[in-house]
Amino acid sequence: MREDQELKFLSYLYSVMEYRDNEEKKEWFISFGTLLYFLRDRPLGKKLDGDFDISMIYGQTNMDLLVRCFSEYGFKLKGKILDDRTGDPLQLVFKWNDYPISVDIYFWVRANGYWWHTFDRNIERPKNGIPSNYLFKATPKSAFQGDLVGYSWDERLPDMKLPKRYGTLLDIWYPGWFIPDKNFGQSRCEKEVTISTCKNLKEKLK
Repeated sequence: MREDQELKFLSYLYSVMEYRDNEEKKEWFISFGTLLYFLRDRPLGKKLDGDFDISMIYGQTNMDLLVRCFSEYGFKLKGKILDDRTGDPLQLVFKWNDYPISVDIYFWVRANGYWWHTFDRNIERPKNGIPSNYLFKATPKSAFQGDLVGYSWDERLPDMKLPKRYGTLLDIWYPGWFIPDKNFGQSRCEKEVTISTCKNLKEKLK
């Protein structure tokens, strides 16, 4: 992967995430393996690979607008998980041209003292985005307290946004994350539940 290609990918990604929905700028932050990469692996000289994880926990968004904004920078929607009640996005996956890294956006649901996110591990992802089962994982809402913070790893790029308690989140997601180990590649959130429908979603996420 050429450095200039990675720089262009990241620049475009930051640009599209500055979009506004009804004049409201959406807040987002890097999360999961990408947060782990930038805090631990990049300083060790490792290359970005796999996917780029982004989270939004501040309300729903206009999916059509978001897809159009991504498209303007060459990103195409390649996968989705939608709420079967409302059609709102729960996860979106984008690819940029033939670049090997995908962009995974997680839209979190708040319920019962936790923030929950869904993803496609071990479930079928149909074209309409509504799976037969939803797999959710939870992180205590207290781990997301405080305003987002900016941090730059490259003077040629805008600041990346981090959750203020990023160390606490990594402790929850990847116990022992400070030790480089291949077994820390999977999120280990505190709670997990599988449901067949998003109807009465918040009552089911317990």
